Amino acid sequence: MMVHGGEIRDKRIRHDFSINVNPLGMPSEVGEALIQGLSSIECYPDRTAETLRRKMADFLSIQKNQILMGNGASELITAAVRALEPKRVLIAEPTFSGYERAAKAVGAEVIHYFLKEEASFWVTEDFPIFLKNLGERGDQPDLIFLCNPNNPTGAGIGPDILTRILTVCETYGIFVLLDECFLSFLPDCRVRSRVPDLVYYPHLLVLGAFTKIFAIPGLRLGTICASEELIERMARQVSEWNVSSLAQIAGMRALDLSDYLKDTWQVVQKERDYCMKDLREMGMQTYEGEADFILFRGPEDLFPYLLERGMLIRTCDDFPGLNSTYYRIGVKGHEENYLLMQAIREFVAG
Repeated sequence: MMVHGGEIRDKRIRHDFSINVNPLGMPSEVGEALIQGLSSIECYPDRTAETLRRKMADFLSIQKNQILMGNGASELITAAVRALEPKRVLIAEPTFSGYERAAKAVGAEVIHYFLKEEASFWVTEDFPIFLKNLGERGDQPDLIFLCNPNNPTGAGIGPDILTRILTVCETYGIFVLLDECFLSFLPDCRVRSRVPDLVYYPHLLVLGAFTKIFAIPGLRLGTICASEELIERMARQVSEWNVSSLAQIAGMRALDLSDYLKDTWQVVQKERDYCMKDLREMGMQTYEGEADFILFRGPEDLFPYLLERGMLIRTCDDFPGLNSTYYRIGVKGHEENYLLMQAIREFVAG
């Protein structure tokens, strides 16, 4: 069982499709900024990432006091749960395991809502109705986790349905942690992001990360946006100097790279379409989704077959609602995607 993608130390792995970071790799501009800023590690980093938060606030059109930076998104998930101290947490499954881990760490009861496979695991109108019914009975959770687009399914949440969810949650005082870490892979990410809606939904928290979109998972840089009051509570749950100087330098430079994002959108969409088409032609069950990864279903012996050929894909047997016949692949450059599709085609041909 794999806990996360990318957890490999095996030198036989030549192509790691288990991770879902930007196929373009770290921007050269970010690499250059890191080299130039290397001497910064001789000093303590900006304790509250003031400069980076100010720049992000301008980028997002919110106040800097509505932003908290973290040592990756995972740290901020933990900080949010500790600050909110929920007794009951609702998680739409299958999704990222870190939500449940954080909830259980504070002793919260975890309720699983299983998304429907026949709807490609997208959140449908049933979900806000379910929440409303819980509220009317007085059984509502204190906090719900939603990922848009969702990991590992790639399924998004329609804007109308998401608005209904947020409205129901405000009515019953339910906090919503909306994970938008993969939203940046979509051309309409600025339009779909719910950060501007913080003023309307005081119970909303919006999670983001530089890790995936800028291909810097080793640096660890995440962000969470919420009301000033919630940010103050969460800030007390993270360590001082939690964001390194180099991570702050990378974040500052990355916020300027609009052309890099445009190139990412084109490559991801083109290669995603290519892989989806090939997988379907080979008889694999695919699921409509977004972002830079694909969920599909195939034979259990596909994983060891590819592993023997130096290719690692993400098995999904550790996701509630899925099993070892489900796989997630990160979309990479065309040459690597072609090699993977060829290997799967050879597997199918026997």
